Amino acid sequence: MVKTRNFRLGYISGFDDYSLGGAAISLALDRARDEGLMTNDTFSIVYKTNGCKPAEAMAASIELVLLERANVVFGPYCSPDNKDTYPTLVRCRPSYNTMGKAFMEIFKKYNWRRAIIFSQESSTCHYGAKAIYEEFEANGIKVAEWVRLHNEQSKKLIEEKVLHIKNKARVVILCHSWPIMETFMLAADRFGMTTSDYTYLHYQMSPDKNSPQPFYIPENNSSEQEKETRRRILAVFKQVTGAYLSNDSVTKFKQMLRIRQSLPPWNVKSDQGLSAFMALSDCTYLYLMVLDEITSEGGDTSDGRLIATKSKEKQFHGFTGVVTINDNADRIPDYWLWNCHPNAPQCKPFALIHLVDGTVQFSNVDTFLLILKCTFVSSVSFGMPNEFLPNKFMGNIAF
Repeated sequence: MVKTRNFRLGYISGFDDYSLGGAAISLALDRARDEGLMTNDTFSIVYKTNGCKPAEAMAASIELVLLERANVVFGPYCSPDNKDTYPTLVRCRPSYNTMGKAFMEIFKKYNWRRAIIFSQESSTCHYGAKAIYEEFEANGIKVAEWVRLHNEQSKKLIEEKVLHIKNKARVVILCHSWPIMETFMLAADRFGMTTSDYTYLHYQMSPDKNSPQPFYIPENNSSEQEKETRRRILAVFKQVTGAYLSNDSVTKFKQMLRIRQSLPPWNVKSDQGLSAFMALSDCTYLYLMVLDEITSEGGDTSDGRLIATKSKEKQFHGFTGVVTINDNADRIPDYWLWNCHPNAPQCKPFALIHLVDGTVQFSNVDTFLLILKCTFVSSVSFGMPNEFLPNKFMGNIAF
């Protein structure tokens, strides 16, 4: 007779109500059962909340393992932890440590060799900036300056920083709060830095409500001068975001999760956190898949290093699309490169950066994007500066 085991699934929630994540975990459990995985065992969920704060998350992890006897801990999804320090960490949600590779693809495409980084300190922006900086350093891309600012900064200080970097590089990588970035871009426009000599690449892991219309000014509340300023800014403003969060699989998953969390025992009617839990089901399913494999081989299901090792180079069709885990036990994401055409109603992604094989593919979304598809091949398209044309910066021809 096969002995039934109970696995305790520890879960750290960034929200006060764990039910939001519990429903996502239950979807993965149902799928695993349907596919014959771990059918002789039972599972229970134990949880802690942390608001996605590092110190609280660490304390929650310790409590889950030592006090709640959790076999595995899911979350927090914003983890930037180094694998040398935490070798049993498996990332099922695209993380900022892959952001650097996406930027390398863009820089190779346009033959860029020099950049400025402007990032928010003590935030996920910093994780992305660090990944970009390290990737550039390893591949001979010069970071002329890395400007790091906290969220509460004066307009005067931001303007001073913009003026300081004016002649140091013409490709500026930036990630900060939208109000700070707006102040930054307005200063750049005043200092003559929104010509075709410059481009600005804003990055974030997930598109947000501002991505389609950054620096939006209501038509009835803006002057012609303000509209023209915004048009100049949008002509040089690009965005790099994760692409996996907006596909057909994600749309279907959201519908499933919305229904599941409205039912007992969850009884959650709000849509709060739907986006945050899109990878939680995939992560749970990956764990169950690996657990079943270890069980069939007679291995130790409590060995965290073994679970992390078995997770490497796995590929499966998850709730958020095809999930590919690399040899570092990290999910390999796709990235979008967005263009904000000044005369278009919204910014849209026009290129897909596919990191599995390092290729750049084009998104055939509509006629507007197809036009951009044709011009993307040119290194001087829609405001992207060409590093191999003579320029006025510091007497260099290419940098």
